Amino acid sequence: MPMDLSPSAEEVATFYAKMLDHDYTSKPIFNQNFFKDWRKTMTSAERSTITDLKKCDFRYKIFFINMYWEQVRVDPAVKHIRSCCQA
Repeated sequence: MPMDLSPSAEEVATFYAKMLDHDYTSKPIFNQNFFKDWRKTMTSAERSTITDLKKCDFRYKIFFINMYWEQVRVDPAVKHIRSCCQA
């Protein structure tokens, strides 16, 4: 089930979603270390809900990442606009 994350936890989750097509994420030690570090960025409510990385579904995030890069491919100005609007 989708869950709203705090900005810092969202940023780290997006980083991980981008990494899913790399060999790193197939290594248990990488996943353990990532999850430990990710939990440090979570709120206490998020930590109590998200207790196992294997139960997290990043497909939704990957979908939006891919949509964004497709938009950039079609219109490179999208990337510039997004980077200007980020805090």
